[in-house]
Amino acid sequence: MHWCTSSSRVAAACSTVSRCSTRPAHVERLQQNLRSPASFVKSRHARRIHALRALLWRICSTSLLLLMLSASCILAEATGTASAPQLASLTESNFTEQLQNSTSALVAFVVPWCPACKLMVQELERLHASLFMRSAEILVAFCDVSKEVQLGKRYNVWRTPVVLLFPDTKILAPGLQVPFTGHLQHANLLVFASTALNGTKVEKRNLPPPRLKSIDDLHRVSASRKKGSFVGFFRSSETDGPLHRFWPLDCLRRHSRAFAVSQGLEAEMSKDLWHWAGLSWDERRRDVAEEAILFVPSGKDESDSTALGATARFTTSNATGASWRSQVDTFCAWCERQLLAPVTIFDSARAAALDNTFEWLLLLFAPRSLEEDDGFPWEWKRLARFVAAACSKDVRYHDLLPVLVPNGGEEIATFRHDFGLGPDGPDVSMPTGSTDATQTSTRCGSLQEALGGDAEDAAAAGSARRRRAELWAAVLFNTRTRQKYLEPQRAGWTPGDELALCHFTDDVLNGQLLPHFRSAVEGASATSVAPDSAVPPGVAELVGTTFGDRVVKPILAGKTEVLLFLYAPWCSHSLNIFPLWTALASAESFSDQDSAEGTLLMAQMDGTQNEHLSLPAVSQFPTILLGVPAVAAESDGDATKRVDSRSGTGVTFLIYGGRASIDGIYAWLTKHSAYFQQNISQ
Repeated sequence: MHWCTSSSRVAAACSTVSRCSTRPAHVERLQQNLRSPASFVKSRHARRIHALRALLWRICSTSLLLLMLSASCILAEATGTASAPQLASLTESNFTEQLQNSTSALVAFVVPWCPACKLMVQELERLHASLFMRSAEILVAFCDVSKEVQLGKRYNVWRTPVVLLFPDTKILAPGLQVPFTGHLQHANLLVFASTALNGTKVEKRNLPPPRLKSIDDLHRVSASRKKGSFVGFFRSSETDGPLHRFWPLDCLRRHSRAFAVSQGLEAEMSKDLWHWAGLSWDERRRDVAEEAILFVPSGKDESDSTALGATARFTTSNATGASWRSQVDTFCAWCERQLLAPVTIFDSARAAALDNTFEWLLLLFAPRSLEEDDGFPWEWKRLARFVAAACSKDVRYHDLLPVLVPNGGEEIATFRHDFGLGPDGPDVSMPTGSTDATQTSTRCGSLQEALGGDAEDAAAAGSARRRRAELWAAVLFNTRTRQKYLEPQRAGWTPGDELALCHFTDDVLNGQLLPHFRSAVEGASATSVAPDSAVPPGVAELVGTTFGDRVVKPILAGKTEVLLFLYAPWCSHSLNIFPLWTALASAESFSDQDSAEGTLLMAQMDGTQNEHLSLPAVSQFPTILLGVPAVAAESDGDATKRVDSRSGTGVTFLIYGGRASIDGIYAWLTKHSAYFQQNISQ
């Protein structure tokens, strides 16, 4: 047995370490400290003294640096050395003068209580100092929109902060600036200002639209754009015009833009642009020149001076509507329509963009056995030729867009169900004849001759994939009335047989086919809502198939009006209205309504599963309607709350737009119902 003391162990460890050929520094220090504890203590104190000396040296050097910097600032101020001025504060009185003193301007619209605005001002001060050192001729300023309200309204500042770049300070009209959309940092602002002014390495939507001064500029812009450009023709570059508010909309900003101005130094050259565009021009009063936004397709021939006259245009007469929202919808739909191909492939991400672009959408659902082959090129070509030939024969086809819907998952299945189609495709082909042969036989016959065919079509039609019957389900959808039209026998379209497609479309356009409407099974809608939202006593639960007998016919028979509640079972707002609806049904004024004077019935229906020809398009839930005879509605002076039936059934529906309260509904019924006041007194 071997006994080892601690000292012997250390000695052994040291001897072992000493036998190593290479000794790390920390191992060597450990060995020395174990051999001489006193020297270890001294070295530790030495390290502390060394660290203290280093700290004192840093403090002294930093203080000396700050002292030298302060001295330089004092010396610069004493000698009159120029320094960066403060940010300019813009007001309504000095806005134009301040901006036009510089070539370009970067303006931040802020409010004093906004934390992000305070950060933005600090970053702008740093940007201003950087640009000042570079001698850049760009003004950096801010505007307090809490005080300058009119400036905020003029440049559509509905939130803060908003930073706008004025590439040319002579052009101050709203919508002709470039908005900043990055992070609120000095470096991002500097890159944004530099790249936007130079036009390089910046997103297309953040590029300032070029100003056109001659026809050559217009041809140059048109030739450089693949899908064409939107060109704004404005009267002034400083004052607001009726179309300036449409110019900054996102539906237009994401596409190529350019603009021309009728006033200014280049007015003589602008006159040629106005004449070339087919817009009115007054030589004596250029401030009344016609304004418009035109779409110029790509690749126009410069020698063809009349080609632009047929280009689509949006004028001040088109910018009319009951509200600003409706005007925006109309303009954005017009923009989308210019960029759509004659035939488009359905994309669920852009389905909303197709709505209201054309009055009619010809939806063609691909058979389940057919996979998408690079956008269905053969079907696309046949339909494009069909639309071109049909438009030359009938102007109504100018407002029709064929849409090819490929196979998909649940989204496409739901889409098919919404349009009255089942999961399986059609079994029979469309008939080649029309229900009204006197109106369409001649025109569709000439259309078939115009369609013709070529060797490529014949080869494609004879391929193995085309030899089997491939029937596409066809649905015509009216985007304004929201009505759907299906082939009566649920027949399908075979690519290459556009004559049958022509007859089906003509039957719909001529009113020979009735629209299709969805309907739930009677008795199923009442159980689709929450348990605490059962059908109240005295209220009829309707479906699409029973709506005509229980609503339309009694109203047309006379002495009957219907108070209708349209709900969505998944809508929380609808479920919250059910207690009010139940209280309204149990009120004394709605009990025992049958009388010799007239009857006011109450009914409810699931608006998501049921439709009817006489019902107007409803875009929100819940909705309360009052069904009255059309003659009675025409005598009503309050037309703002009217939702007319589009099917000509003689029934008109008035929509309730007041507060969700019994008193509000009572007041509305007292004004519009012919029988409600009489029922209260009973």
